[in-house]
Amino acid sequence: TILFCQTKTDQSGDRAHNRHVYANPLKPEICPILALGVFLLLTEFSEDDVKLFGGGHQYSHFSTGFKALVKQNLGELQTWIQSVKDWGTHSFRKGAATFACSGSSQGAHISAVSNRCGWKQPGVQDTYLVFSDAGDQVVGRIVSGLPLDSPSFSTLPPMFLNPESE
Repeated sequence: TILFCQTKTDQSGDRAHNRHVYANPLKPEICPILALGVFLLLTEFSEDDVKLFGGGHQYSHFSTGFKALVKQNLGELQTWIQSVKDWGTHSFRKGAATFACSGSSQGAHISAVSNRCGWKQPGVQDTYLVFSDAGDQVVGRIVSGLPLDSPSFSTLPPMFLNPESE
């Protein structure tokens, strides 16, 4: 799980909750656990490092890097985007929400998706349709790319049979 201590709709962190993240051994190219593992293998940390991702302004750091990557690969991406301005970091959250809600008639409930994204729900929905682990677990599996209409939706991450071996 990942805990966001502060979000746009919860600046004080009073309603913070863990979001579930799942491995996708079926599509390693989009697996968040594999991506984190590669990052840890390629990053050098010093004794003074207290944060996994260094720097003080993570949003602008990621945004700048992401836009540079899109600009660098714009020729290959022109099928989907016309300019760097078409995509931003918010596209990930909006795209994940759309993906979670539209891939199947048995997709995740919109309240679970809204809670996952940190979006306020109108009216009394914020009072009565609150975060639950089960809803977030379904959304977590969907956005990790596991196939909702298959027994593979419950796929576990790869396990090492002998963790002591070299």
